[in-house]
Amino acid sequence: MNKLVFDKVVSRNPKSFAYVTLPEPEPQYSSCTGRVSDVPEYDFEEQRDSFAFNSLWTRVEAIVASGKVHTECNKVKVMSLFNTTLTKSMKLEEFEQNQSQAYTQVQLFLRDSWISTLRMVVRGSFQYVGKGWFNMYETNWEVYRISKLRKYMEMVKFCMQDSLRYLVQDSLTNFTTMISDACYQVMECKDEMEWPGTVLASPFKPKRNPLFVIDLVMDATGVQYSTPLESFEPSLVGLFDKAIASTQHVPQLERYVLEELFWRGAALLESVGAHEPNVEELRKTIIHAVQQSLIPMRSHAKCYIKHLDLHNLVVDDYIKEFDSQEHTAAQVKAEVDMHLLEKEKIEAEIPSSIVIGAFWVGTENVRQSLSKKRKTLANAVLELLAKKLRDQADEACEECKFINRKLYEKPNSVEELTEMREWMKGVPEQLLQHQEMINRAMVDYELIEEFNYNLSQEDFIANVIDENTIDETKHQPFEHICLATS
Repeated sequence: MNKLVFDKVVSRNPKSFAYVTLPEPEPQYSSCTGRVSDVPEYDFEEQRDSFAFNSLWTRVEAIVASGKVHTECNKVKVMSLFNTTLTKSMKLEEFEQNQSQAYTQVQLFLRDSWISTLRMVVRGSFQYVGKGWFNMYETNWEVYRISKLRKYMEMVKFCMQDSLRYLVQDSLTNFTTMISDACYQVMECKDEMEWPGTVLASPFKPKRNPLFVIDLVMDATGVQYSTPLESFEPSLVGLFDKAIASTQHVPQLERYVLEELFWRGAALLESVGAHEPNVEELRKTIIHAVQQSLIPMRSHAKCYIKHLDLHNLVVDDYIKEFDSQEHTAAQVKAEVDMHLLEKEKIEAEIPSSIVIGAFWVGTENVRQSLSKKRKTLANAVLELLAKKLRDQADEACEECKFINRKLYEKPNSVEELTEMREWMKGVPEQLLQHQEMINRAMVDYELIEEFNYNLSQEDFIANVIDENTIDETKHQPFEHICLATS
């Protein structure tokens, strides 16, 4: 071809290529007999008969049936034993159910619909052939064994086995790729690694969507996940092996086509073996990817160990210990401020969720639990302070009521009057002491109001009565005592 192009260009531009001299063309000879001279003599009729004797394509029915068989087999090739087009993450149990449903449907199709369709295709194509090489109604095994129909059924068997092999290999490859894509950023993680940065962001993102939904859980035993991490490897490997096994018991078509012959047992199609080299390699890839994906998950869980003490703290025990020590109002305020500050810090530092490789980790429950615990502790401290203030108010009220009642008592003698006068000289001092105590209590009540703490009905009434009781006691008339003694 290059020589033809070169000669053509030089011939059309002799001036441009004056320095090029083309060789003389060699003469070409054509055969007058219509055949190649170096082919030896042979008997064409004999060769044609020999080819026709060994060929399956001497009948139109065989060609048509073969086309239909290949069409049905090609449908199997493009099927999948797994659902690898997941659009959302799901729990491990849902993932197992989804995948098992996928390969179970294919298994039912292979054993039922596929065999029935191929049987109808072959029997429908050869039903009118009659006796001869493609006799479907043959009853003699020896005659069938040397017929072309036997060779044709062997070809169909190999086509079906080839389709099964494509189906299994492509499905296993796609399943492995799906898991590897979800874990591709964790493949270089080292054992005992520390979580990089804060838990607000994850450097381990999947290529597409995370596969599994899992929740972070905290309890008395420690920080863990709602689904044990050790469950993922056996689960995925189990799905891998079960998908292979689902294609192992597909029957051969031969016995369903030749119904007049006696068949012993059920011959099965050969599929991909569970321990073939390429299958073993894919299985190891899945195991390695899953093991690597668990490393950052464990590292992530360790970041929450510092919150275990708070999570496992019993509020009643904390309040009992806090109450056992004397605290001023300022110290109580500082304690409450500390809890509220820690609450805001928890809400800012812990995200609602995070994606780590193949896992979508939900942390909202832990976040809310820790935040509510801090809020509960703050309210418990305020409630403890309110209870103490209520006790102080009750005590002050009782003292003031006692003074008030005694002022209204009428002396029956001069001695009692003298005794009352002496007692009354100390009343202002007693009221002053109670006034100071009430003033401190009122300041503490204002501190509680700063935190928008809702006082109970008893605390509110006690808060109002404190001042009223002292005011009434201060303004008790002294004259009625003198008149009572006259």
